Amino acid sequence: MKKTINICLALTLIGALGVKPAFAEETDGEVKISVQEFENAYELTVENTATKTDFSQNSANEKIAASEPAYEKLTVKEAVDYIIANGDAIKKNAENQLLNEQSNKTVKEQLLEESDVTRYLDLVVSLMQNELQMTQNIENEAIIKEKTTYVIKQLFAAIIAAENDIKLFDEELNISQKELEISVVKEKYGAINAEALSSARKSYDKSVKSRVTKTNAVSNAYMALNREMGVSLNERRTPVLELEYAPLGDMSIAYAVSAAQNQSAELKNLTSNVDIAQYKLDTYVWEGDQSNNGEQSLEIALTQTKRSYNDKKIEIESTVMSAYNAIIQSETDYEAALTDLETARKQLEITKLQLEMGKTTALAVEKAEHQIRQQEESIRKKVIDHALQIEKLSDPNL
Repeated sequence: MKKTINICLALTLIGALGVKPAFAEETDGEVKISVQEFENAYELTVENTATKTDFSQNSANEKIAASEPAYEKLTVKEAVDYIIANGDAIKKNAENQLLNEQSNKTVKEQLLEESDVTRYLDLVVSLMQNELQMTQNIENEAIIKEKTTYVIKQLFAAIIAAENDIKLFDEELNISQKELEISVVKEKYGAINAEALSSARKSYDKSVKSRVTKTNAVSNAYMALNREMGVSLNERRTPVLELEYAPLGDMSIAYAVSAAQNQSAELKNLTSNVDIAQYKLDTYVWEGDQSNNGEQSLEIALTQTKRSYNDKKIEIESTVMSAYNAIIQSETDYEAALTDLETARKQLEITKLQLEMGKTTALAVEKAEHQIRQQEESIRKKVIDHALQIEKLSDPNL
């Protein structure tokens, strides 16, 4: 078995014994080596040694990550079903529906017995409002489930992104640690000064300390999910989110706006409110009270209700147009990211060939591979974001 020793110790022995390393050349009595040869020699020596310097808690973090238990999986459907079964929103909606049904029954009974015209018309308006609320309650149940599903997908996406982020960060720390160890060797051999080494060490230590922000992001993402589900904040289950990339296709922006306006629960409610306001005005009975100004009040109420309806239509149109344009831009960004990834993969193959020819280092290959994993994660996030954007565009009630 080939024996290796720490490069720092090796260089110390070289200096003490006056032995010139094979990768150095002598010029005017001074031993000089290139940075490339220096790093190659370092990697050949240090990668198989057990005495490599540990500058931080990074290796400990890797051990902790490797020893973490495998959590039970949690699907979107399971999370949504749990919230619906144990949450308050659906229960409140059902209770409201029961109250409206009872009120509706009472109003109908009163209508059968009412002989006063004004009172009769008021009861008709109450009946219309009750029936509108009952229709809303039925629609609200479906909307609550749709919104809950969408929110859960967002929370799952946040957890997965945070966990992947910390994995990539640990890879980056590992690379930075190797670069720092190379800097230590360079400083000992005079390739860099002590100030450059100190700066590299401070930069690395700062990165190590910043890891806590990554772990906090993971914890916060899980707590947000647990709050939504109404379970212990410390509970951990591995979220399963399966969303695929599907381009918007031939859908026109005009169709998207029209579809959103037709599906909007708020706009439907405002349409009914306009109908009720119009009915109240049409059935107004003047009773000779000049100071009442009842008809004028009803006209103003109708005008305001119509204005609210038109404002909501414009708001939906603006929101859909912004969402539509954002999706188109995200699809452009996605295609560009795929092209960049393909370029990076080709460059990695070139870097590997250079390593075989001794023109680069194994660390350079490791950095190129890490860059590709970063790009792949970025694309994965784009796919998730795009899918959620499409869902929101398709459902104005989210």
